[in-house]
Amino acid sequence: MGMIDVHPGRGSFVRSVSPETLLNPEGVFYLLQRESLLQAIEVRRILEVESIALATERATEDDITELKRALAAIEEGLSSGDQPFRHSPYFHLAIAKATHNVVLTNMVHSFVRLLIEGAKVIGDRTIEAKEKEYGLHKALLDAILARDVEYARQCMQQHLDEARRLVLLGFPDPCCAGN
Repeated sequence: MGMIDVHPGRGSFVRSVSPETLLNPEGVFYLLQRESLLQAIEVRRILEVESIALATERATEDDITELKRALAAIEEGLSSGDQPFRHSPYFHLAIAKATHNVVLTNMVHSFVRLLIEGAKVIGDRTIEAKEKEYGLHKALLDAILARDVEYARQCMQQHLDEARRLVLLGFPDPCCAGN
């Protein structure tokens, strides 16, 4: 998939990468950024699918207000031509806060900077990402408002599937190009 293959019980191994890629610092940065984003999505899937389930059950009116505020910032970013992606991580953090689980909130908070950087790059590289940003997050809020735990999990799974697809679209794997 990327620059590193992980084999549980055996270790991690660098894949075959062209010398041109390794000699080009931008190429190495590109590969590491792609891998970091894909690995972050794997961890987000573990944390955020259950996070939204808990938020759906536990969110207070104050939490809902904060989620609506974060969603409005995404929408404002779209309509003003600003980067809507810089607001998205704060929406996800608001979901984590709505769980009222401090450990979970801190874990999601640790991703905010990576999410901002990744979203910015994806937004620059894939036009369709910008168009979908508000709708994807509105679906998450709608699921929480409906207090439907399974629907909320499903929406977050779909959201993260789309995030992964956009990373792969924005960062084609140069290791496998032409294969």
